[in-house]
Amino acid sequence: MLYLIAGNGVPNYGDELIVMNWLNYYRKIGYQGDIIVDGKGAENTRKLLGSPSRVTFVANNIPRHSDGLQGSYDQFMNIGISFARMNLARFEDAQAFHFLGGGYASANWKNATRILGSVAELGRILQVPVIATGIGIAPFSTMVNADSRAWQHILSQFSMLECRDQNSFTHVIELTDAASWAFSAGLDDAFLAPVETVPHDGRWLHLSGYSESSIFGQSGRALLDSISRSFDKVIFWICSKADRVLLNDLLNTHPYIEGVNLKELLNSGIPVMPEDFMLSARFHPHLMASRVGISGYYSAHSAFYANKHKLVEGLGSSFRRLNKNKIEIFDERSTVMQERDAGRIENKLNIADRISTMIIRNKNSVSGKQSL
Repeated sequence: MLYLIAGNGVPNYGDELIVMNWLNYYRKIGYQGDIIVDGKGAENTRKLLGSPSRVTFVANNIPRHSDGLQGSYDQFMNIGISFARMNLARFEDAQAFHFLGGGYASANWKNATRILGSVAELGRILQVPVIATGIGIAPFSTMVNADSRAWQHILSQFSMLECRDQNSFTHVIELTDAASWAFSAGLDDAFLAPVETVPHDGRWLHLSGYSESSIFGQSGRALLDSISRSFDKVIFWICSKADRVLLNDLLNTHPYIEGVNLKELLNSGIPVMPEDFMLSARFHPHLMASRVGISGYYSAHSAFYANKHKLVEGLGSSFRRLNKNKIEIFDERSTVMQERDAGRIENKLNIADRISTMIIRNKNSVSGKQSL
């Protein structure tokens, strides 16, 4: 049995996309055993992705939240370790533990070490690989010595840990004194597969965000009527439940906006052509659209989100950061993202193939495991 940990189930476009990518990958390489996907929710993911054979979606089977507790990295790690030791029998069939990509286990939240500590301890006791791909760990909060040691202990249990951004990788190396070959600076798990697109005619404006100001800045929706004249259609990406609420509000004043729901984005593809334009507060819409080649603006209202969007800029996105209330439509496309996409997919698949080899190598040493 493969045990996958992810940020899915809220739901959210990026987290559901990553789960879908990895499920497709594991089946494509021939793994026919049971797969458990442990996310923030289960029912929403089932509705979006269906019920794949021998895949079980569960929610917080390994606790990840603070349950109202206040604490340090060190304290939450020890809570996680205690859980692992008391619940070991529930996980004895695990062939490997795989943290799928995302920021759900980021050090931005001190309770992240609860789930990280649990899985690290389960892997240590059961002697099975603990893997993370496309993970976003930075930014870190202030740490005392005990917190640094907690992170060092957790990281020492990983057979492979691929950070999706250089900032996370730098912190991991600093914490461990570059003591392990298992750490790497890599790519977001969205690069596990090509971008599926739905072609269209004309130039479209894409909107993605969770609040009016996150999309349009301080001027709000008043800007939309003027800038929309440059486009043949205005599309709103419904990436989460909060986005649906915002779209319904925008439709009261701008009824020409058309929504694309999350199930369509995941299963049909994104309706993006290279000449389109986007205003996005959300990370994965920015990443996926710029891979197709479009330009636009992004907004970031915290260091956590700024770090995520800068990741995409570093990959070659031509998006500009939205400042105050000035939006000018420009034609600088994300050609670097387009040109390098095939190579990045190949690099990501190489990481995935290393994981599958690791699992195969481990299968004979753990009794009762499903084989590839």
